[in-house]
Amino acid sequence: MKLSRGSNGDIVSGGVVQNARTPNYFQTDLSVKHEIKVKESMRLQFEIKALNALNQHSAGAYNEIVIAGSQLISPTRPSRFSGDSQADWAKVMTNYNYKNALNGKGAFAGAQTLVTLANRYGLPQLFQLARNIRLSARFTFQPRG
Repeated sequence: MKLSRGSNGDIVSGGVVQNARTPNYFQTDLSVKHEIKVKESMRLQFEIKALNALNQHSAGAYNEIVIAGSQLISPTRPSRFSGDSQADWAKVMTNYNYKNALNGKGAFAGAQTLVTLANRYGLPQLFQLARNIRLSARFTFQPRG
């Protein structure tokens, strides 16, 4: 679902996104290993590994949080006893129109304050890891026995 702020200030739906997937990406990893025989039972080995060698930065996840900050869909009702939280749980625990809840309209009119659309909603939040290069050197030997 793509949501945005309408010209009248309401949060409006831009339609349902079918087959939503993150974009395709590729990652090229390289590995080069060279071994030198020093003596019959001794070897020296060098290795270079490059992960994401071409340093691609494709998005891996998008922000799906609609409501900004600590706001909640929490309609209120008149207090029924001392210390009552005044939360109208019947409205949120049964099926409801989420656009009405976000905009404080319909069954939520007067019971729900208007909420702010999160400014990072729909933006990429996770990316491929950056290029990573690892160098290693190994010296192995086997004692004669």
